[in-house]
Amino acid sequence: MSSFDSIIEAWFLKAIEIYPQSVRDGMTRMTDRFRSPAAFSLRESLAMLVKEMAGEMKIDAITAALDGIVRLRAVQEYTPEAALAFAPRLGDVIREQHAEALFPNVEQRICLLVDCALEQYAACRKEIAQVRSRAEWRLQALEPWMRQVQ
Repeated sequence: MSSFDSIIEAWFLKAIEIYPQSVRDGMTRMTDRFRSPAAFSLRESLAMLVKEMAGEMKIDAITAALDGIVRLRAVQEYTPEAALAFAPRLGDVIREQHAEALFPNVEQRICLLVDCALEQYAACRKEIAQVRSRAEWRLQALEPWMRQVQ
């Protein structure tokens, strides 16, 4: 296993710590895209992020890789801190694996990653709030009609 592969796997394990043990067990056992799409997508996104963190740090690529992770966690019932805890944990993994040489300016890059994740998370939560608000408005608008039907 290459050093990037071991970093991705260790980061994956840290990223899924927010889930109950039974869910984590399933996510680690099933690597198939169709049996565990969330785990597959998470691994794929983390791999893209590791590549960017070690390379050019293209914001578009980072944003695209974060999108699936952040959107999923924005709809789950976790605090923002818990939902986004995976991002700074990359630094822990890099230090644990003594891979600092592979990631230039690692602390600055992780700060940028966390900032991007937080920005996307806030946008997703805002979108969710707007959807809920529109749904409530529609229900209120339909309420008189529904009373007539009953």
